[in-house]
Amino acid sequence: MRVLHVLKSNSFSGAENVAITICKNMQKNVCAYTSPEGKIQETLQEHNVIYYPMKKFCLMELKRIVTEFTPDIIHAHDFSASVLASIVGDNKTAIISHLHNNVPWIKKWNIRSLAYSLALRKINSVILVSESIKREAIFAPQLNEKCKILGNPIDKETIKKRAEEQVNEKFDVLFVGRLATPKNPIKFINVIGQLVKKMPDLKAGMIGNGKLYEECMDRIESLHLEKNICMKGFCKNPYPYMKQAKVVLVTSDWEGFGIVTREAFILRTPVLLTDVGGMHELVLDYPEIGCDTEDEFVCKTKEILSESSEWKIVYDKIYKDQENRDNLSEYLKVLEGIYLEV
Repeated sequence: MRVLHVLKSNSFSGAENVAITICKNMQKNVCAYTSPEGKIQETLQEHNVIYYPMKKFCLMELKRIVTEFTPDIIHAHDFSASVLASIVGDNKTAIISHLHNNVPWIKKWNIRSLAYSLALRKINSVILVSESIKREAIFAPQLNEKCKILGNPIDKETIKKRAEEQVNEKFDVLFVGRLATPKNPIKFINVIGQLVKKMPDLKAGMIGNGKLYEECMDRIESLHLEKNICMKGFCKNPYPYMKQAKVVLVTSDWEGFGIVTREAFILRTPVLLTDVGGMHELVLDYPEIGCDTEDEFVCKTKEILSESSEWKIVYDKIYKDQENRDNLSEYLKVLEGIYLEV
């Protein structure tokens, strides 16, 4: 079976990580990856993934690549790719729409939600990374028959192995993610600003790049946190930093799944997070780790950094519970079943 993974982004983030993991590990199928040309190409080459670069993300370019690769399935990641795939696809090619985020606009009718609703007529199957997307989407009634809930694939052994790499810096508190509005990195900086008032030697790290880089730098300077926050930029291997951090803060305003949280748990690193999107399901199971406000992040982070025995009990339970979740081989088995169904 020939499967073409289609993505609009040319940088490396959650959806891109998922697509690459699938391409690397689904050895029964011939998988290829297409997106606009960009930094993602280096990562794909490292993982020996077949890559068809687009000059730009548009209908004609996707048609060209589909004609060249001749896929049996177009596996479109997120909304724009799904809509484009629905136009390009024909009766011989099945279309799977894979939604990784419950972005705010899915909650009401607008041009984008209407376009996706129309695209669903030609989409054979829809994969959602969490129940929260189905719960919040205005087009949810159209998803019922086509919808599968499937979390993200996490290669636990690879993460643990890569976390052993030696790095020169260790951070008390860590942010990992795109410097973009959904991830709300400014909230992280504000929390560190409050913590430093009581803990002046606190060391925090921010791993990631994005459109809010300059805004983050300005905020760090305005709060005089240059000595406390290190902006690492994009790191090919964030796992040593995650393993050695005392706590990871996930300050997102919305998340489809929350892959950083799961990766931190694999490395037995505490996480505090906002109760949004797919992370709501974790907060239901472990309400202690949810934070609604900056003040709550500050208070709980202080307690964790003080090595409170109560927090150790909380996280030991979480680590144990999570050991058998998000299993890569099970994920691939379920996905293979979806491919065969369409």
